[in-house]
Amino acid sequence: MILEVQQFGTYFRELWSQDPFPWQERLAALVCGGEWPAIIDLPTASGKTACLEIAAFALAFQARRAPSERTVGRRIFFVVDRRVIVDEAHQRACELARRLGNATPGSVLRAVADALRLLSNDDGSPPLDVAILRGGIYRDNRWARSISQPTIITSTIDQVGSRLLFRGYGLSPAARPLHAALVAHDSLLLLDEAHLSQPFAQTLDAIRGYRGSTWATEPVLTPSTVVAMTATPATSTSGVFRLNDDDERHPVIARRREAAKPTALVRGPQAKGTRAISELARLIAEQATALLSAERRTVAVIVNRVATARLVHDLLKKHPGGRATVHLAIGRMRPLDRDRLTIALQTRVGCSHPASQEQIPLFVVATQCLEVGADFDFDAIVSECASLDALRQRFGRLNRMGRPIAARGIILIGETQIIDVDDPIYGAALANTWKWLESVATVTKDDTGNEGQSVDLGIAAMKRRLSGVEIAPLLAPRSDAPVMFPSYLDAWVQTSPTPAPDPDVAIFLHGLQRNEPDVQVCWRHDLPTTPDRDTWTEIVSLCPPSSSECMPVPIGLVRAWLAGQSIAGDPSGDLLGCRTNLDADKPMPTRRTALAWRGSTESLLVNAAEVRPGDTLVIPARFGGWSSFGHIPDVPDDPAAADRVDRAESAFRQSHGRALLRLTPVRLAAWPQSQVTRRLAAWLGDDGQTDLSLAALRDDLRQLADSLPADAPEAALLHLLADARNGLQWQRYPDPGQGVVLSTRRRVAQDGLYVPQMDDGEDDASKLANQTPVSLKDHSAHVAHALEKVLAVLPKEGWHHALKGAARFHDLGKADERFQALLLDGHLIDVWAQPILWAKSPFFALTPVQRRAAQRRSTLPTGFRHEMLSASLAQSAPDLPADPLLLHLLLHLVTSHHGYGRPFAPVVLDPAPPEVTVPEWEVRVTADQRLQCPPHRLDSGISERFWSLTRHFGWWGLAYLEAVLRLADQRASQQEEEAAETGSAEEGTP
Repeated sequence: MILEVQQFGTYFRELWSQDPFPWQERLAALVCGGEWPAIIDLPTASGKTACLEIAAFALAFQARRAPSERTVGRRIFFVVDRRVIVDEAHQRACELARRLGNATPGSVLRAVADALRLLSNDDGSPPLDVAILRGGIYRDNRWARSISQPTIITSTIDQVGSRLLFRGYGLSPAARPLHAALVAHDSLLLLDEAHLSQPFAQTLDAIRGYRGSTWATEPVLTPSTVVAMTATPATSTSGVFRLNDDDERHPVIARRREAAKPTALVRGPQAKGTRAISELARLIAEQATALLSAERRTVAVIVNRVATARLVHDLLKKHPGGRATVHLAIGRMRPLDRDRLTIALQTRVGCSHPASQEQIPLFVVATQCLEVGADFDFDAIVSECASLDALRQRFGRLNRMGRPIAARGIILIGETQIIDVDDPIYGAALANTWKWLESVATVTKDDTGNEGQSVDLGIAAMKRRLSGVEIAPLLAPRSDAPVMFPSYLDAWVQTSPTPAPDPDVAIFLHGLQRNEPDVQVCWRHDLPTTPDRDTWTEIVSLCPPSSSECMPVPIGLVRAWLAGQSIAGDPSGDLLGCRTNLDADKPMPTRRTALAWRGSTESLLVNAAEVRPGDTLVIPARFGGWSSFGHIPDVPDDPAAADRVDRAESAFRQSHGRALLRLTPVRLAAWPQSQVTRRLAAWLGDDGQTDLSLAALRDDLRQLADSLPADAPEAALLHLLADARNGLQWQRYPDPGQGVVLSTRRRVAQDGLYVPQMDDGEDDASKLANQTPVSLKDHSAHVAHALEKVLAVLPKEGWHHALKGAARFHDLGKADERFQALLLDGHLIDVWAQPILWAKSPFFALTPVQRRAAQRRSTLPTGFRHEMLSASLAQSAPDLPADPLLLHLLLHLVTSHHGYGRPFAPVVLDPAPPEVTVPEWEVRVTADQRLQCPPHRLDSGISERFWSLTRHFGWWGLAYLEAVLRLADQRASQQEEEAAETGSAEEGTP
């Protein structure tokens, strides 16, 4: 079936069993024709998240066009400047992808799915993939697995913006150019609530100019579009898409727009300092309780600061009668806790769920995280006064669906806030907004007959009231991004190594006044008391952190806590980029130590001054801190709760799709004791001296699972581990008797939506280990095949020939006999007995300690990069391109296919390199040649090639060409792993 624009309505009905709004059909027609509006200005509750369905339909509509003629990007980013508690866009995208994957043949939905599959040209991929960027977690970047896969990615400005500027928060330097290319190229950025994100919008505008022919001889051109979406009226009229008269007359939209939202204005006490905060919290709790009635059973309380939210939450927990359900919803929550909270809230106040008949009162106390991204519908709202744009967002959750109820709202303000012209979060806009509200308020009576001031904050009422009003003084402060000079891009594009000085990307994301990024924090109960880098890294590497177990925390807050400062009075709100006002930038003593997880080879123990933006910090659970940083429901900030706060197993399965269990003596002792537990305890305690077969271990795990309560999370894990179909492997903790980490070899949690996660180039370990050996010849052929499939759906350009040559030569450096020994667990004598060269081996050491020992046995020098040797070998090949540009590109793609050589190769001291000859490729490099000009020498040619190619293809253009090869390599590796898991790989024994 060939898609027609007119089929959008049918597609939408097949998706959601309802007709699209008129504006959605108009926008779909516009986008299918090749044009996105610069601004989409739609009021809250008008369904603007449907832009995701529109983008997916338009991408499918254009799928059969020549690659150079398509105007819709494969990667659709939905970006917001908030730590959202509920990402409605992500949930909607997941459901969209799921329904596309299960579409019925003959339906329009199936035609859309088939068209999207044409774009990826990969039989193993879904029509549409979905990902969420919650923070830069090592090897937790499955979204970055393909150059051609249609994908919807929901994220924040910090995560998307830092990646775009080659400084992805939490990424290793090797991964940065890959992520920069995927954000910049073949992409659509939907910037939600763009009025909150002026600095980032200005940065995007500057980047658009830098990607053109002015700054590159032959720029790599792919679709790249930015669309600003907002529910706050835009002042511009050019390129703005708005509701028209037909939209506003639509019965559903009209009901939502005209719904009255009478809101009382209440002044708080005249107290100052900390007493003012506590008194305001008490008044907010009283007002929220007073709003309850037979008709109003759900109340949202939205305040400006995390500290205020905590106080109100604690007060409402003491609700008279104790029969109220009270939730605290702040952005500083772990995603796995946030997801559970989301499910609980959606059953009561979710717009897409049937109306709940639950009569127990519900209070949801929140910060700015509920202003956007949450499709909730409350009966009443109590809000601390904020800027006008923030208030309109908050009251978009009050009777959102236009139900026939007596919805009520209250806005409170402290007396000191009225005269404060410099609020830390909202500046003068807070006081200005309050004064304006009082100036337009009317005198009304509340439910008890008391008179007071009231304003209708309904959508239509506010539109009429704001007509002709100068609203700029009422809006949250908007800072500007600094001017982006080409020299900044020259610095950022150098990712290996990072130059000094290195311009701070935060000010280009949030402006000069808001420049404090997050770090990600997780807690583990199995780290030894004495900090030791190797031991802690080894333990964490057995179960690497995943994004769903990590809490986003402002970096200043974490630095102050590590230094032992009191952060109980943290005045910060829940906006991204805001400073905490804690004096954490000055030198400070070290009170606590954390592990900055940067992979198994680059992780470091850090103190307060060494924490970097975007770091993933692993903290011993006995240190506590989760209640200081954020909120973990029902877990007290107490060392006794260490086991309850550590959710590594759940997060690992969610992220990796494999079951994993850390079996330690403490955990084993907590379970019902039996002959099985005693046998396993002996196995743990003797450091592997007891002979225990896989079959016996599976049987023990099965019996152990049956002895636990059926609803115990460990019981399900044990059953998955005991299942022979999943495969079973184990690794011991570094010290004898500490325990064993059991895991399944195969993925056990596939839902048909996600393609399995892939390594993004940060560590060679996952690229070199495979259950079934893979020869160098076969792997090169697999990469070439994967590359051919990708190039078939990319624009036909002259650089295809260089990419194909790079695929052929990229791994030849593995032919060094010492590298072959490393693959075989470090034994050179085994290499000499091999009939062929290997690319991957089941004997490759898994843990960092084992790997270092194998490297010592192999005599391979520290830091050796096989791709640098690959380039040296490639230069001796007889069939290289005659065009100097293509030859330079081929060699650069080889040296950079793991992210190095941008612009320098790592320094490696190799006093006795062997000669390497690969007859099948007709290449050879002598020992003297390797000694005379090692890759790290400034005259090796690597740096010159990088800069000349950067000037030719552009800053992001060269990164894109690198990404094409890197992702083809990764796709080939994934297919080799899948073949090994299913037993379809050719058998071989190195």
